[in-house]
Amino acid sequence: MKNSISILFLVFIFCNVINADAKPNYLNKCCDKQVKPLLGQLISFGYTEDQNNTYHASQPWQTMNEKSKGAICCNEISFIQLDTVNDNGKDYVTKVQYNQTKLLIQNYWSSKIGDVTKSKLAEQPVIMARYSPIMLINYFQEQKASPSDKSDKQYAVYTLNIDKKVVSLYIRKSDCLVDKVTSTENNDMWGDVTDTLVYAGYADYQGVSYAKNVHIQKIHGIHDEVTMSATGMAKDMPAVLEKPKDYTIKEDENMPETVSTEKIADHVYCINLTQAESKVGLVEFKDFLVVIDVPLSSENGELVIREAKKVAPGKPIKYYTFSHHHPWALGGVRPFIYDGVTVLTRPEDTAYLQFLASAPHTLKPDNLQTDPKPLITELLDSSKTISDGSFEMKICYMGKQSEHTKDYVIYYFPSDKLLFENDLAWISKEGPLKKASKRQISLYNYIKSSGLDVTTVLQNWPMGDRYGVKSVFPFSELQQSVEMK
Repeated sequence: MKNSISILFLVFIFCNVINADAKPNYLNKCCDKQVKPLLGQLISFGYTEDQNNTYHASQPWQTMNEKSKGAICCNEISFIQLDTVNDNGKDYVTKVQYNQTKLLIQNYWSSKIGDVTKSKLAEQPVIMARYSPIMLINYFQEQKASPSDKSDKQYAVYTLNIDKKVVSLYIRKSDCLVDKVTSTENNDMWGDVTDTLVYAGYADYQGVSYAKNVHIQKIHGIHDEVTMSATGMAKDMPAVLEKPKDYTIKEDENMPETVSTEKIADHVYCINLTQAESKVGLVEFKDFLVVIDVPLSSENGELVIREAKKVAPGKPIKYYTFSHHHPWALGGVRPFIYDGVTVLTRPEDTAYLQFLASAPHTLKPDNLQTDPKPLITELLDSSKTISDGSFEMKICYMGKQSEHTKDYVIYYFPSDKLLFENDLAWISKEGPLKKASKRQISLYNYIKSSGLDVTTVLQNWPMGDRYGVKSVFPFSELQQSVEMK
């Protein structure tokens, strides 16, 4: 009887081992189809690309379209790329050369090879996946990735952290080809931002399976399209760039923001954020404070709140107001939402502001992520006066007249004849005064047409020496620049 039980136990163990071995390894099978057929060779592609990218536009989510074409030569560990854009009939080429220890990039607007950080080197397999997942499949294979709990009947899903990104590889169980790749990273203003690369129209080229079309889904429904065409196989990687003698891969810098406060007038302060090159406005009333334009991130917002408490202990921040929707004015709003501060906003920005308030920030959580609070807003019309009975500030709507954005507002302090604006006037620190730009002219014209008595203009970005422009300057210099012939 004991012998029978022992035999049955051994049979049970053997069957389980067989079943474990028989369990499909979809990553291996995918590698067999999309990587291994190269057999030490390189595959070349021609491509066309249609990109839609957000930029410093006149309204939120506005995109700029850019079409390019190029060529790529790659294998599982290296690639070169020549990316060409055409401007007024002239081609401009960006060159990239990569292997696992070296990255050379020469952008079309530069005659030099740019600096590279360890982070930039590490993310190249993810960037290359925009055209082909070959390198990414190999990376997952080298890391011995295991299927994640996202796997289902349709997909075997593998997930790894690559640099600061969470990257998932979706392999179809039906044919063991990559169906899509998702890449999620933190954006200080937008939170968790995911790009989804969907591979379609698979074809075979000398035994290598590749996707002829890549559909790239980005934030807020913005999307790109890439069309690929295999053009040949090669034994050796051509060199398109020569490594400089002083070439180094730099450490990623994560410098903490330094903060200081200066008093501009009796009720007006600037909280200076050095790394962000910005002056945040802090206005003190009898019983409350107003904050103007906190740049870029929740960390900066928290810094400003702490600094405001030092300047005026016990006084709550009643309003947060921003000159326009760009990151240097609105990026630090989330801590103020968390603290229950009323955000003054133009009607055209309310949906965007709600997005910023509710966007997940799981990769880099802030207080609003861990303990959500409702957004409190008050709509701005053409003007608003904030007063405590003895001191007042006026918020004035310029809109598209600013020659910058459709939502632009500026701030005027009548008792000090002081005007606070974000980025409209560029008065040089050194050398002769230069003829005014469109933005500069628009600011001057608005001040004159609105009857504002201004003697001093304070511009909160850019601060510092990098751009060589003044943060504080007399109105007379603005007028002179406009009147120049």
